[in-house]
Amino acid sequence: MPRKTPYSNASFLILVILLAGSVPALAQGSLPQAPDYRGEIRRGADGKLMVIPAPEPPAQKPSGDWVPKATMVAGPGEKAGTLTEAARLAGDDTITIRATVRNHVVSDIGQGWSSTNYIPSLGKFLAIFVNHYSPSGYQDNSLRAFDPATNTIQYIHPKNAPGAPQDRDNHNMLYNPFTKKIWIVSGDNHLVLDVASAWANRNVAPGYGAVGWSASLNNAAFGTAADIKNWPSDFMKWNSMVAWHDSLDIGVIFSGVSYTGMGVSNDLYLIKRNPTPNEQRYVFINAGNFDSVLAPPGYARNYIYTSTFNGRHNGRILGNYFYFLSVDPLTSRTSLGGQNYSLKYDFYRYDLLGAVGMSSLVKMAPLTFTVTQSSPPAKDYGMDFPCVTADKKVNVILVRLAAGPPANLFAYLPESNTWQQVQADVPVRHLRLGACDYSPDYGTTGIHAYQDGKDSTGNSPSNPGWGTIVLTRDFTGTGVKERR
Repeated sequence: MPRKTPYSNASFLILVILLAGSVPALAQGSLPQAPDYRGEIRRGADGKLMVIPAPEPPAQKPSGDWVPKATMVAGPGEKAGTLTEAARLAGDDTITIRATVRNHVVSDIGQGWSSTNYIPSLGKFLAIFVNHYSPSGYQDNSLRAFDPATNTIQYIHPKNAPGAPQDRDNHNMLYNPFTKKIWIVSGDNHLVLDVASAWANRNVAPGYGAVGWSASLNNAAFGTAADIKNWPSDFMKWNSMVAWHDSLDIGVIFSGVSYTGMGVSNDLYLIKRNPTPNEQRYVFINAGNFDSVLAPPGYARNYIYTSTFNGRHNGRILGNYFYFLSVDPLTSRTSLGGQNYSLKYDFYRYDLLGAVGMSSLVKMAPLTFTVTQSSPPAKDYGMDFPCVTADKKVNVILVRLAAGPPANLFAYLPESNTWQQVQADVPVRHLRLGACDYSPDYGTTGIHAYQDGKDSTGNSPSNPGWGTIVLTRDFTGTGVKERR
């Protein structure tokens, strides 16, 4: 191994000193003072260092639409990668739900308490049955399709066509996107409609027959036609909430009223895929009675206006949860003094993927707001047959109360468990005993469609028909505005 000499060590020391002395010289005027230069460093012909700028990045969108990617801190130890996530963590005070309201876009037959379902394959809302509560009220069993893109109505079959089902008012109407059939459950008398067959044979001359409808089915026959195992032989419910998950293939039947031993009760039923092969497609599951939680104390099963009585449109599925409004008339109204009143409605969430039973039910933030009027509002103010829809694009539960504007349109934000009054471009008119559903296939945000019922005075509107609402979610932060 060669032996190191004192001369080599000295040479190395001199080299280090020279290099160290050159650093301040380079830092003084040769390099940019700030370390945020973008490009390549080279030595020019005069011996000085210079920066060759890198090509500019592609032009960004206007600042009103562009949201830079960054890590934001919303609270102690809470980091988020997007503004939307930061808003969720920080709270919803910078999120605004706005509505473009079209109160009347097309006339229809005289309206009563009805139902409507959105059919993705048609891009239309199907509606049947119109029945006013007045003794001489309309009876109409025509099947109609409302197109929100063209604001037109098309008759699949007219009133009282051969084969049309008998008109009714207290019923549940549900579209199953997997079987592509509509189920109508009414007491113990039910119907099944094959949508494809009905649409293919719409308005066929000369008889204009109502094609696709089953005959009236008792419980045993309905269980067979709907392919549901264990459908109860004594099932008898009217005006229950019904909903179907469009990807999990799970159905919900909740609450409603019966004039038999089933009574007015908060029973929850699930319809799930049958795990047993070579049997019926679905299985009926009784998830339990929730009167002990939802019904006013002392009124369970015998109080005609229990929490969700006649709540046909009170509940919807969003995400993997079934959400529903519940009214406790004993606590829903509080006087604030003078002509001011506070209104409160309970709100619940049931986990469709959780354990079957009470443990999957969670009480969420209630819907509360104040009204000012000369006489006390009814304890079920605005909750007399409201319309609840689930907006999958804007990710909110939209509640349209039967009360008059402005306190009649509210949105629930699941990511923050908060409510806010929707900022509508025009006042939303009364809608009582109407029908509603949501389509995700309209524009970028989807559309909510409403079929007129009666107004808050119990009268039918002078120009009955259909209206629509389109929501947007605005988030406004410092120097940044995002809409979706």
